[in-house]
Amino acid sequence: MTKNKVKIGVCSICGSEGELTKEHVPPQKAFNKGRWTQHLYNNEEWQNNPLEAPQKRIFKQGGITFTSICGKCNNNTGSWYAPAFSDWCHYGMDILRRSNGKSSVYVPNTLKPLNTIKQIITMFLAINEPEFAQRNQELVKFVLNRDYYPLAGNYKVWAYYKFDSKLRYVKESYIGNLNKSIKPIMLTEIAYPPYGFVLSDSVDKSEIDYKLVNITHFSYHEYDQEKSFEMKLPTLPTEINIPGDYRSSEEITKTIIENKLKYPDR
Repeated sequence: MTKNKVKIGVCSICGSEGELTKEHVPPQKAFNKGRWTQHLYNNEEWQNNPLEAPQKRIFKQGGITFTSICGKCNNNTGSWYAPAFSDWCHYGMDILRRSNGKSSVYVPNTLKPLNTIKQIITMFLAINEPEFAQRNQELVKFVLNRDYYPLAGNYKVWAYYKFDSKLRYVKESYIGNLNKSIKPIMLTEIAYPPYGFVLSDSVDKSEIDYKLVNITHFSYHEYDQEKSFEMKLPTLPTEINIPGDYRSSEEITKTIIENKLKYPDR
């Protein structure tokens, strides 16, 4: 509930109840402090044709925020992890600008990998409901203790370059491939230039898009330790708000046409 414009609720990280604060996702210094556009769709029209569905646009200022975590979690994670993550974002944006958004070669990345991946996990906790943290206590432990490593359990973090303005914020979702496993795969995704990130539970690379790059190894380093990697990330589109979907608009249109021909009565 809210009182005098103060939001009272359960922190999406530590689970404490009280006043919640705004968390910029990504941090403000990672290019998230200006104007942005929220797109609102009619669900039925969007499902029939996601690329051409009429939409209402709402323009907002001040960056994308989620009022979901308490002041203590906000202050701690912001001071511990956000600077290193933001530095890496500026480095990635420079690579994309130089390559006009089409980088496909290995480039050196010097960063603080543990700080960076802890910020990524913090962002995923912030965009999800408190119940997500309750079910994933290893993620909570990982971000609340800055010196704790590596990322425990079966979690994996995947990355790609994001250059266009079509953002993607998807809370905990489940996908499945019954040909490979009866267990659904958990995905939550954030795409905001210059990077997109996917957090998944136990999956191998064959169960998600092969183009994604696994950066879970970032968690196998000490806090504030600087490390250099040779990395090649793909630049992927996020045309529709479905986690793990990186089809181009042409590919989506082709699928829509094929489905209409195959199922004309739908």
